[in-house]
Amino acid sequence: SRRHSHAINSRTMKSKKLKTPSILGADHKPPPHSIVEAAMVSFGGRNQYVLVRGSNIETNPLLVMLHGGPGISETAWWRYHNSKVLEENFTVVYWDQRGCGHSYDSTIRREEMTVKQFLSDLDELVEYARDRCNRKESKVVIFGHSWGLVLGPLYCRDHPEKVLLYVGCAQLGDWAKSEQLTYEYALSEAKRINNHNIVRNLERAGPPPHNADGCLTQRTSLATLDGDTSTWKVLQMVWLFISVPEYSLRNLFRFFKELDLSIDASWAEV
Repeated sequence: SRRHSHAINSRTMKSKKLKTPSILGADHKPPPHSIVEAAMVSFGGRNQYVLVRGSNIETNPLLVMLHGGPGISETAWWRYHNSKVLEENFTVVYWDQRGCGHSYDSTIRREEMTVKQFLSDLDELVEYARDRCNRKESKVVIFGHSWGLVLGPLYCRDHPEKVLLYVGCAQLGDWAKSEQLTYEYALSEAKRINNHNIVRNLERAGPPPHNADGCLTQRTSLATLDGDTSTWKVLQMVWLFISVPEYSLRNLFRFFKELDLSIDASWAEV
C-alpha cells in the first residue's frame, strides 16, 4: 500500500513540524508501493527521529543508515547527496541517534549515552522499520560511517539473524591507532605550515588517549588544517541545510551543542 503519512503506533509521536516530500515517479505521481514517513519514535525511553523513504517497500531491501559521532547526524548530508539513488533501490531508514539532530534533548543523562544503549536503540529501530514496512521476517542491510562503524559490526555480532549485509564506509580496524596517527598528522602539518595556534592547542591536549576536550581539540584542529572551517565550506554547509526539507539552519546552529553532549558523555567508553 502507498504510505505518505507519519508512522502511527503505540510508541510513535506525531509532530506537525516533521515533514518529508513525496517520492515521485516518471508520471510525477508517487509509486504505488512507495513510503515516505517522518516520525519521532520512542526507543529506550527517548523520542528519536526516524525517516523512512523508498520507492518500493515490497521488493527493495531495508537499508539502515548509521551516522558518525557520537553526536553527528548525517541524515541531511545523505538526503542532499545520496538519497535519489538509494531510495530507488532500497527502503532507506535514516535515524538521528539519541542526543543529536532531531533527537537532541537537553534532559538526556550521561548514563544513557552508552554503547549498550545505542545498540538497544538500534535493535528497536530495526524492529520498528520491519514492522512499518510489513517486512517482519526480512533481514536488513546495515550501513555504517565513522562512529557507525563501531555500532554496525557490534550489532551484526549480536543479531546475525536480522542482518542481510553490513557495509562499512572507511571501516576502522584499530581505533586507538587511528587516533594516534591522526594526532601525529595534525601536529606535523600544523608545524609544517607554521600554524602556531594549532600547534599550541594540540601540544596542550597531548597525544591520545584523550578526554572529551582533547578529542574535540584534535577534531577541530584537523578540520581547520583540511580547510573544512573555511568561509566557503561554511557557506556550503548553510546551503545544504537550507536545501534539505527535513532540516533547517536551527539544526546547523545547534551542531556543536549536540556534539559536546555526545562526546562528553560517551567518549571515555568509545
